[in-house]
Amino acid sequence: MKKDIKLIVTDLDGTLIDGKLRVSDQDRQTLELLKEIGIPVVPATGRGLRSAEGIVNNLPISNYLICFGGAALFFEEQVIWHTAVGNCLPYYEVLKQREISNIAVYHVHTDGVKDLSLFTPKTAEWAYTLEKYGGEVIRGEKIPWAASQNLTKMVFFAGLEELQEVQVKWLELGKDKHIVLSSDYTLDITHADARKGVATRILAMEMGISMENVMALGDNFNDYDLIKEAGFGVAMGTAPDGVKKIADYVTVSVKESGFSQAVHKFVLG
Repeated sequence: MKKDIKLIVTDLDGTLIDGKLRVSDQDRQTLELLKEIGIPVVPATGRGLRSAEGIVNNLPISNYLICFGGAALFFEEQVIWHTAVGNCLPYYEVLKQREISNIAVYHVHTDGVKDLSLFTPKTAEWAYTLEKYGGEVIRGEKIPWAASQNLTKMVFFAGLEELQEVQVKWLELGKDKHIVLSSDYTLDITHADARKGVATRILAMEMGISMENVMALGDNFNDYDLIKEAGFGVAMGTAPDGVKKIADYVTVSVKESGFSQAVHKFVLG
């Protein structure tokens, strides 16, 4: 049952951290054990660099970080790999025509790495959460200006039904983009090559590790290719059926410390 795992790449929200941004005591202990035996754990998240750093800074994990749904790989502050989606103004215009977004957060994380988060009135309070990570809350004509910048990612926050309707429109516009639901309240648009699996392959090469020796864990559609391409892919118990179907193993939920359950079963033995 034990696998020859030399690197663990894990999603954050819904996989390692719960809805209140907490890591369970059991998962924290498991991270400590992995660090002691020299198996690095690298987060792969849809979050931007600053938001992700704010969550993982006190965890016993690697200094590598995959952000923006796989659009950028960092080692501390250094950009190892990055691919931008570019001008997203046409996608913002879809929201403007539907009159469903009137507040945004524009964030310059480091040289050449920028993202834009768009919010409905019902999700506007989340804008001020992102602001604390260094983003600028913007409204009015500054939003189309920001959407036209060379963005790494643009994300729309809304209810699931609204997201699904917008996704259909965005997919019509962007057949050459990666447009994916990263949660039940976020829809991401990134470069076609901005995938967690792609970034993990680059990371594995950087670390001299074969993908066969990589365990990956995730809970949503933006983890699909990561789980599929890893030597051993694990879906959380709350993952959609389409994600569970391609996983090598389905663990329990983040509330039940599914990360630890899978790691102890297949890595720590």
